Amino acid sequence: MVKIDFRKLFEKVKRKPNVIGYSASLQPRIRCGRIVEDEKCFRIYVSRKLPLSKLSADDIIPREIDGIPVDIVEVGEIVALNKKRELRKASVEGKVEVQRPLVAGVSIGHYEVTAGTLGWYVKDIDNIYILSNNHVLANENKGKIGDSIVQPGMYDIADKGDWQRYVCGSLADFIPIRFETYACPYRRSVVTLLRKLKLVRVAKPNIVDVALAKISVPYEFRFIDVDTPVRGVNYDLKVGDKVQKTGRTTCHTANGVVVDLNYCGYVTYSRGVAFFEDQILIHGEGFSAGGDSGSLIMDLNFNAVGLLFAGSENYTVANKIGNVEDLLGVNVVIVK
Repeated sequence: MVKIDFRKLFEKVKRKPNVIGYSASLQPRIRCGRIVEDEKCFRIYVSRKLPLSKLSADDIIPREIDGIPVDIVEVGEIVALNKKRELRKASVEGKVEVQRPLVAGVSIGHYEVTAGTLGWYVKDIDNIYILSNNHVLANENKGKIGDSIVQPGMYDIADKGDWQRYVCGSLADFIPIRFETYACPYRRSVVTLLRKLKLVRVAKPNIVDVALAKISVPYEFRFIDVDTPVRGVNYDLKVGDKVQKTGRTTCHTANGVVVDLNYCGYVTYSRGVAFFEDQILIHGEGFSAGGDSGSLIMDLNFNAVGLLFAGSENYTVANKIGNVEDLLGVNVVIVK
């Protein structure tokens, strides 16, 4: 069987209107959020589908590329789910209150970040850490090791002038996010010029958006709104599997369905835009929302499968848990 270079196929269409990603494997068609097993296609993801009447001939995505059928799936704009304009009020007030001992699923964040979610706990040989996203605990690479982490997150603290009393730990480690473009006009223009002069390379794709926090207060291995803790780790997730999560904003949701295990696409952050590869794409109306960043994704047997970090109204994007563990050199804490 001839190996398909999906990245090369994507290069042929990525500059067309609203194109934001693709699947790095042949996929069945998706219609109205449901998988239809008819033929395998090269799946292209767009933020918004436009009528052909509003597109020029050059802007239309062909039905086939290099003889491979194309399926175009509308997923909305994929954003990091703690951007201030995306952040929403938590569905349950307990999510944004002080939780001592700490539990998973509550509001948390770097002291200069709005708020995200305490996903779960991981361990290395010596320590137990809080697991969440870079953009929640490390402020999109701006944080420094040792910086204060507060619970609840700053967005949810009423007396922000006295935020130090909400400190629950400190930034211990993070994987830097590589941005392709920057929101700051000056930095964007400088980076663009340097790349044209071939003095700086285009950023490599990201695999994870993760960070760890050292814990300085009592904690418990449980979720705030789910009785069952993490029972294991599932590295063999399949398309069509149902998943669940518990997060700061939308609390416990179990209506997620895995639609792609090879999602590659652009994610918009406050600082700029980054490209990710080897991600889990989940469909589910209301499955996640702004503030749920950092939530642990689990299968219905409470096995960890991924770490939520971005999404749109009906779609959620998560890092694969195996990649999270490998890149940070940790293991998910399992409660038997």
